[in-house]
Amino acid sequence: MSDPTTQDVISLQSSHWIGGQTQLGPEMCFAATEATIQSAFGGTADQFEVAHDVMMWNINAGLTDGETETYQAMLLSLDLDTMNATWAQVQPGFSADMQKILENHRGDLMLTGRTQAAGGALTNEEVMETIDQGGLIAFGNAAHWRIIYGYDFTLDTQALNLWVFDPMDGSGYQLPLDAAGMQMSYRITG
Repeated sequence: MSDPTTQDVISLQSSHWIGGQTQLGPEMCFAATEATIQSAFGGTADQFEVAHDVMMWNINAGLTDGETETYQAMLLSLDLDTMNATWAQVQPGFSADMQKILENHRGDLMLTGRTQAAGGALTNEEVMETIDQGGLIAFGNAAHWRIIYGYDFTLDTQALNLWVFDPMDGSGYQLPLDAAGMQMSYRITG
């Protein structure tokens, strides 16, 4: 007979979790999240390359502001195409001023080359299925991105606690699913 004071808990960490990258600038949680996910699935991504790619996407989508306009002027000063400059072209002339702009520019995940499903708030089943398949979950709101890399599921209460990596300070912690504040999510499985 089992002890009524104990609860059966299923704990699982994604088979792709290899640890996360701390963001290199105050607004670069999206870049650290992207770089972490790319690395977990065998790719490579530099956080500044990710930030540059997002900046170029914003420019091409017409989402301009003072930062994008200043960045375009800097690209022009390097004799680069202000609409299509690649990171490989920018990197040799990458300056402290360019770095500062990228460090302070917010962005979304691009997840180039990754198998993923985008959405909003997730159910227990969606989280568990993704982690069970070796996947990771990037989630956030308008201000901050984090990564779910595992979970604890208590059978008798059906409570799900997420194992969360926060690129802001490189910390890991547990968080109940209903407290995650998910407005956006990407379930990445490959």
